[in-house]
Amino acid sequence: MSGNEEDKQVTSQDDSQTGPDNSLSPHEAVPRSKSKVWAVLAGGIGGAVIVGAVWGIVAHGHQNDPLVASVGTNQIHQSNFESMMESMAGQQTLQQMITDQLIKDGAKAANITATKQDLATALQNLESQYGITSSSQLNQFLQSNGVTKAQLNDILTVNILEQKLAEQGITVTNTEIQNYYNQNKSSFIPQGSKTPEPLSAVKTQIVDQIKQSKAIPSAQLIANLAKKDKVTIYDTKYASIKTQLENPAPASLGTPSTGAPSSTTTNGTAP
Repeated sequence: MSGNEEDKQVTSQDDSQTGPDNSLSPHEAVPRSKSKVWAVLAGGIGGAVIVGAVWGIVAHGHQNDPLVASVGTNQIHQSNFESMMESMAGQQTLQQMITDQLIKDGAKAANITATKQDLATALQNLESQYGITSSSQLNQFLQSNGVTKAQLNDILTVNILEQKLAEQGITVTNTEIQNYYNQNKSSFIPQGSKTPEPLSAVKTQIVDQIKQSKAIPSAQLIANLAKKDKVTIYDTKYASIKTQLENPAPASLGTPSTGAPSSTTTNGTAP
């Protein structure tokens, strides 16, 4: 990739790896796409705007209820704005914040971390998905979606932790790898070629795909974590979140946690 790599690189919190922490701060809880494909982080990018708006504004409200905007002679005050934002996204945002923390706590208990290499790979997949080839394009992409590098780092980190939790203990045999390769040879043919790449060149990719297919469904993973970790909802209007997390709808149990952890939509704006 061209551009200043050091400036563009989303780094972990230390020199070796990024692990789950115990804080539950608004900027960390950014909704992500439940498609579980690393390259598709659209939900995460779009959701950051909602989280920042709802929780950032609520946390820093003013007692004198200042004006946010006006249309002609009609005024929109801070309290009106906060109320509307919370009614539109309050439950979804709180549920995602709780989900993120459950994943971090579960990963910490299992001694699972997101390494610098994990983050670098996830970032590369995001860049490939949106055709980003330079630091300036990445910055433009983040700015256009209202996401900071710190928020993107957290999106990727929690995605990685969720995937590793979902795939924990899964094994892949050589027979499974060979069968997968034989059944999908056409997908391993490089552009402009007539023959597939050798198994040795795509083995890691195949192992990842098989693990993803065997992974615990996302909703079931979160339900398992919620039953182990104490979740308390103090605001009664959000009381249903705990029940939804611990007892997911049957339809949601069929989606494996295969690569990117809810979700809002986004324009997916790319530079």
